Amino acid sequence: MDAVYPLPSASRRGFLAGAAGLAGALLLGGDRVFEPLGLEALAAADPAASVGYVSGSGGRSAAEALVAGAQVVPASAVPAALGGAVVSLRTVGFTPGLGTDVSVAAADVHLPSAANPSATVPFFALTQRAGSVSSAVRTSVVAGRGLRLGVRTSVMTTSGTRARVAVFTSTVRRGYPSLAPGVYLVGLDAAEWDRESTLPSLDDSAAWSGRASVVLQVDAA
Repeated sequence: MDAVYPLPSASRRGFLAGAAGLAGALLLGGDRVFEPLGLEALAAADPAASVGYVSGSGGRSAAEALVAGAQVVPASAVPAALGGAVVSLRTVGFTPGLGTDVSVAAADVHLPSAANPSATVPFFALTQRAGSVSSAVRTSVVAGRGLRLGVRTSVMTTSGTRARVAVFTSTVRRGYPSLAPGVYLVGLDAAEWDRESTLPSLDDSAAWSGRASVVLQVDAA
């Protein structure tokens, strides 16, 4: 697994401008912090990412869950199980499957802004250049219901840059991936996880072609 998830300790960059708003969001708590306006705007800004949930992965690490034969289901079909709870989120790394034309792949995590309910505060989570992952994030999202956090991915290729967004909810919200303990795959391309599928071995890079994803591990804090 180390070859798939190299996690150096140095962050890619510090918080983006507005990190003070993020700190406020983490400290204040309560549903007021998680008004959905900012995350709804984020969800509308770019095409929706295809998000899969590894069945039976609750309470397991990504290394334990991402094995050959594991079943992945669309995350929007998973019952939300963290409504109102403090959530621990870890961005683990990237799966195999990035095309040879990809020069940079990145993921940012977005939380609602304490200062402006219509905005989100992004911070860098992961970047991969030439096969090396240069950042990883573990954070806690305070108690709240409804839309809780977003993940925006971007991939730079020889033909341009494409971006996708996943916004997670801890209540029933049609079309949004549900937040539950376990391991998620946020796809970097169109429709990798829109239907049930079986994972290949992480050693089989060819079998992951077209399924490149950011790996998230979610737990109740």
